[in-house]
Amino acid sequence: MSLYESRLQADRDEIELQVERVAENVRQGLDNAVRGLLTGDKPLCYQVVLDDKIINRSTRALDALCHSFVAKHFPAAGHLRFVSSVLRLDVELERIGDYAVNIALEAVQLSAEPPEDIVEDIRVLGSMASGMFDRAMASWQDRNAEQARALMPNAYEIEDMFSRVVKNLLQEAKTRPMKDLFGLFDIAKNLERIGGQSKNICEETVFAVTGQTKEPKVYRVLFLDASNSRWSRLAETFAHKVFPNSGSYSSVGWAPAAQLDSDMIELASSAGLDIGEAAPRHLDDEREQLSKYHVIISLEPGALEELGSIPFDTIYLDWSTEGANFDEQFRQLSASIRELMESLRGAGAS
Repeated sequence: MSLYESRLQADRDEIELQVERVAENVRQGLDNAVRGLLTGDKPLCYQVVLDDKIINRSTRALDALCHSFVAKHFPAAGHLRFVSSVLRLDVELERIGDYAVNIALEAVQLSAEPPEDIVEDIRVLGSMASGMFDRAMASWQDRNAEQARALMPNAYEIEDMFSRVVKNLLQEAKTRPMKDLFGLFDIAKNLERIGGQSKNICEETVFAVTGQTKEPKVYRVLFLDASNSRWSRLAETFAHKVFPNSGSYSSVGWAPAAQLDSDMIELASSAGLDIGEAAPRHLDDEREQLSKYHVIISLEPGALEELGSIPFDTIYLDWSTEGANFDEQFRQLSASIRELMESLRGAGAS
């Protein structure tokens, strides 16, 4: 090994060691925040807040090491991927540290111990979040891209557990102070976000090892009207034809017709669209899965009342139009879909 290679490796090793130190401090802060919450140990929670100052200084030191590495060695290929991924990893670690602080600060503000069922929910959610973080960091340290890929779906399991916690919290609305409910919700949301950041760490591992960047997000979109025999079905077909790589599209109706509207089939065909022959679908077919959709779009008045509630992370849009002829309504609909998908995926979405 040449002198240059020896110095480069020594600097890489120093960065690796700093990453391990930051990750260990973050893990300790997370453990202490959850333990302080579950046991009512306020001094431990306040210690989490104090210790975050150390984490912040450590992440700044790591950032400085990375920039020094670039200035000294002008890295390329694998070395460049390494330092680039560490810079993003540094941000993710700092954010997880911030989530631990938020949990600790909310914990000390609770007016009473949470109910046992909520305590158990948070215990499980905390275990899932910290477990994923541990395994994500292990994948990074081992440069195990396959392990990192296999771990990523766990973030969605954590999201599902978060939804369960929220539902259980709503059951406490009549017996708990509103301030406590908001605090417990914020605690659960911070734990859920740790799963998201851990997924990002897995993506950095894959990038550092293989050079593969994060796949563009595919957005799930649901179109909704009464019958699901006309406009919602046409919107689904148009979006799939024009933006097949940007989204996954479905359509339903809250009072579905027995079959597709024959006039709509003919009009769609004149616009170069084949809306198929499958029978209209009922909103109830998707009601239990609404949270999987990033966007729900109403094409007819009354949709919001039929939906009842919109999932927390779902965008609801009302594109209801009345009185326009087919050509005008189709132009409005197609333009709205184009604008939406370019907002979600950027110019050049396909």
